[in-house]
Amino acid sequence: MIRDHDESWTYNAAELRHFYSLRFLDNWLSNSGFLGDGRRLYQSGDPTHNALMVYRKA
Repeated sequence: MIRDHDESWTYNAAELRHFYSLRFLDNWLSNSGFLGDGRRLYQSGDPTHNALMVYRKA
């Protein structure tokens, strides 16, 4: 079993990742019946700039 801390750089670099922009996600969620409240929460020091967002089912 491979755990996160056991992965080699080669394994990690070859892993497929499917990232979407915040604009794409906002449009997709809005078109799927969810309402966003516009807030974006970013964690200080996070180099990935991932955002937490709030949506409610319309």
